[in-house]
Parts: sequence; C-alpha cells; structure tokens
Amino acid sequence: MGEMAGSLSAHELNQPLGAIGPTMAAGLRFLERDSLSGEKLRELLQDIAADGRRASDVIRTVKGMGRKEEGNRQLLDLNDVIAEVVRLPRSDALVHDCTVLIWFHPALPKVEANWCNFRKCFST
Repeated sequence: MGEMAGSLSAHELNQPLGAIGPTMAAGLRFLERDSLSGEKLRELLQDIAADGRRASDVIRTVKGMGRKEEGNRQLLDLNDVIAEVVRLPRSDALVHDCTVLIWFHPALPKVEANWCNFRKCFST
C-alpha cells in the first residue's frame, strides 16, 4: 500500500503542482507586457486555486486509501470531464491569445467513476 500510495501521489500531484508554475509565469508575462486585464488575472488565479485544490484532494484521497476508506463513486457528466481537461492548458492559450472552442454533445451518457472526486478536484 505504501509503494502504491507513493507512486500515485507522485504522479497525481505532479500534474496540478506542475501547472501552477507555468500559470504564474503566464501572469508575469502579461504584467511585463502591460496587457493583464482583470478578466485574464481572474482566470489565471482561478486556475492556480483549482490546481491547489486538486493537489490537496489527491493527498486526501491517498490518505483515505491508507485508512481503507470506501471510494466515492459517482456519476460524471462526460461534458464536464471534457471541459476540465481542456481547462488544463488554458494559461498557455491565454499567453498566445488563442481561443479554444468546444462543442458539447447534449446527450452524452453519464459514467460512474471513482477518481479523486472528480468535480472537487477539478472545479474552478
């Protein structure tokens, strides 16, 4: 259990913690170019806060595994999952003045999953 928890936490923590630095760097570049609008600042700060929450939730999940807690299976909306995955590189898109367009299917089925309470980990 210890090896698995260590491996999981290293891998799962790397993504949200690794995203914080580039997001902050994007904000600094906007400041240096004097082109940081209130909306862009809000988006960058929301991304940083979401990544911090995700890292915290990973730690909480790994700690729960050590206590043999039951996972929290729930139905996930695939459109929500897609939206959150696309959100991950948002700071890079903002820096390059790119717009990402997503078309969601209105009738995708929900899926049952037990993955770090997805909505809490990835909510903004």
